[in-house]
Amino acid sequence: MAKEQKSKVLSKKHLARIEREQMQTRWILIASGLVLLIVIGLVAYGILEQSFFRPRQAVAIVNGDKISTMDFQARVRYTRQGIVSRYNQYAQFAQAFGNDQSTQQMFSDQLQQIASQLNPVPLGQQVLDEMIGDKLVAQEATKRDITVSDAEIDKLLQDSFGYFPLGTSTPKSDIPTQVP
Repeated sequence: MAKEQKSKVLSKKHLARIEREQMQTRWILIASGLVLLIVIGLVAYGILEQSFFRPRQAVAIVNGDKISTMDFQARVRYTRQGIVSRYNQYAQFAQAFGNDQSTQQMFSDQLQQIASQLNPVPLGQQVLDEMIGDKLVAQEATKRDITVSDAEIDKLLQDSFGYFPLGTSTPKSDIPTQVP
């Protein structure tokens, strides 16, 4: 014999309770979805703010030209790296040549002076002042129609590094050479 399933009798009370639970479940799901959506939105905004909006903000505006945070940070990193390299170089000099007390004191003074340049606030202000000066010079050069060609830049770089792509130039004598 197979058991017959009893059919459940649902009263109005039971139906009202089931309906109320379904409505509560629906509201909980909607509220959870909204909270999740708000959290995802805030995280997305934070990421966009840090990686897109803030680096493009102007640190300074010089006669309409802006200096962006991204450019400023890159220049500060470059300057700081140069100072750290110079500090390391003096530290190596101190180890190699600092046998007597006066030489050691001289290197110690130099190292302290270089280390003081790494203070973030004055370093940032110095770099910002340099960048503003560069913008002013570029604007004035444009205003006066002063241009520099790529060939002139290459020539200056080659001369400053002592690079002669066609071989070293030899000085010419003013004395005429005559063979008898």
